[in-house]
Amino acid sequence: MDESTGEVLEEVNVLTSVDAVTFADGQTFQQKIDSGLLKEPQGVQGIQGVQGPAGIRGSQWYSRITITGASTSTTVFTGSGITSALVNDQYFNTST
Repeated sequence: MDESTGEVLEEVNVLTSVDAVTFADGQTFQQKIDSGLLKEPQGVQGIQGVQGPAGIRGSQWYSRITITGASTSTTVFTGSGITSALVNDQYFNTST
């Protein structure tokens, strides 16, 4: 509506046209939404979902000077001093 004449400029459905609603500062409803000025307070935190089972630990790399030996099969060198060693972990002897 033209404020000086009262003439209807364009008929629109204000329920579905966010560009049809204008605020006193001249911005449209859509401009206020786009700029982040129209926000509701944050809602209540939802409940924590169910946790799935833990995955299998993948291979890890270790480096020590005490690792010795050689193998062509998957072997854990129990004398390595690494208590969490699993088959398929990799060992790098830093002294050799």
